[in-house]
Amino acid sequence: MMKVIENFSSYHRQHDEKSYWPPALNRWFRGCGYSVVEQRFFGLVPYFCPTTAAKVLNAVEPLIEPVPLFRQIACGTNLVLYRRAA
Repeated sequence: MMKVIENFSSYHRQHDEKSYWPPALNRWFRGCGYSVVEQRFFGLVPYFCPTTAAKVLNAVEPLIEPVPLFRQIACGTNLVLYRRAA
């Protein structure tokens, strides 16, 4: 969802906002000696989302967040706890 917002939101285009695919982030951190301790995906409604889109996404969010595959693909917030290898 964040990639759609980045491409169509004037705010995001003006500020060159970027999001990164979670597997890529995890790969970069692993390459620096970190491992994933915990990872959660949530929030179908992106920050700075246009009002109309936010209302639609908010209505379907309770249907998307409980489904693991949908949650990982569609939710725009990725909270990760990394730990540096000893």
